[in-house]
Amino acid sequence: MKLLVALTTVCSVALRCDGLTDSERQYVVDLHNQFRSQMALGQAAGYGGFLFPQASDMQKFQYDLTLEAEAQSWAANCIYQHPTVLDYGQNLAQSFATDDMTALNDSMYAWWTEISIYPYGPQVLVFSHETGHFTQMAWANSNRVGCAVQFCTNGPQNGWNFDNYALTICDYSPPGNVLTEPLYLIGPACSNCPSLADQCSNGLCVT
Repeated sequence: MKLLVALTTVCSVALRCDGLTDSERQYVVDLHNQFRSQMALGQAAGYGGFLFPQASDMQKFQYDLTLEAEAQSWAANCIYQHPTVLDYGQNLAQSFATDDMTALNDSMYAWWTEISIYPYGPQVLVFSHETGHFTQMAWANSNRVGCAVQFCTNGPQNGWNFDNYALTICDYSPPGNVLTEPLYLIGPACSNCPSLADQCSNGLCVT
């Protein structure tokens, strides 16, 4: 079960101030890059089993502590919706997980699994409301991610019928799901990398 998120500051009883561990951060960025590499190399399958074409400009993600802090600040509110103003992309999920790693893993796989119902392709690659979590993870121009997990006790809300749940948020920059832009540019992997990219890693442009 999943949806999306808003913002607050200041460390309080409700707000976790420790953040994720380094190993959890590494897992977040590694799994995102694993999925993006599959897409860039033409190995990702969509609805009906079609293979997405190779991406010429898919960038490799780096972990961003500022984005993590933004995600954690909003997660502390235990509100299952987006903020009214965002200058970054954002995915959100609820789960029964009782630890950070399980919550992160389950959320990222749930978001990426939306690829199986992506309604376009293989030559039309645009944002879809039904698969917005997947398209944000796969958005070629996004290159930074930061995530947070908050354990909440204020359910039920927004159709979630259980009192206790884990709220997982990942923030992305630059934001994806831009209506006037494609998901990525079709072409041989790394053949159209940004000017600042100086190498190619598993089909991903490294900046």
